[in-house]
Amino acid sequence: GNFNPADVNVLLREAELLQDPSLLEIAWEELITKNKTVNVEELSLILYGNTTPAACYSVYQMVLSNPIFFSCFEKGYVPFYVPRPLVQVEELKLRKIREEIAHRELLEFVEAVKSAMEKPFSDKPLQTTWKSNVKFKSHIELLKAYALEDCKNHDQKSKACQILNTLRQMKSPSAAINVLIQMGYFPVHVNLELVKSNLPVEFSIDHLVDAEVLKLQPPYDVDKDRRV
Repeated sequence: GNFNPADVNVLLREAELLQDPSLLEIAWEELITKNKTVNVEELSLILYGNTTPAACYSVYQMVLSNPIFFSCFEKGYVPFYVPRPLVQVEELKLRKIREEIAHRELLEFVEAVKSAMEKPFSDKPLQTTWKSNVKFKSHIELLKAYALEDCKNHDQKSKACQILNTLRQMKSPSAAINVLIQMGYFPVHVNLELVKSNLPVEFSIDHLVDAEVLKLQPPYDVDKDRRV
């Protein structure tokens, strides 16, 4: 009968202030040697030296958002925490690092695309410029495969949709085509059939100059006089 919503907000704020994910590794090191399973109160005692509601809720939230050191199972709605084996912890740490790097690279690509999309067509980076950036290669290939409806598996499609989502674009092949045009990778009137055939649709300045020279000064035709 004495429930006060303000008390919940105070509890959440206190719990947030207590959160320090580095504490989980200390508790894990202590418990892995004993191979001991603990409940929220026991883990709270190890981390904070007390079992106040804020401390217990902080423990619950920390393990939930940082599952590297402990796995959780419930017994009659009560959570219990098991220290993970060392091999598993190292594997999860590596995975987290890889995910963080991938996320940083995605944001870097998205920023470059947004910047290119805002420029007039005359100033956009050429397809050759995009291709020369090794870091962006996989992201462009994903967008291109999705645009051409040529994704090899669900994972590729999911990653392409993630790029579009981060760009705040619709998750559809036509949206991917539009992004590739607006960033300067595809020409405005792109021939998708030509792109699907993998024939080059854009050439370097040197190649274009050579082609122009050939057009203006075609090589001497030795068979010219024999042609009907």
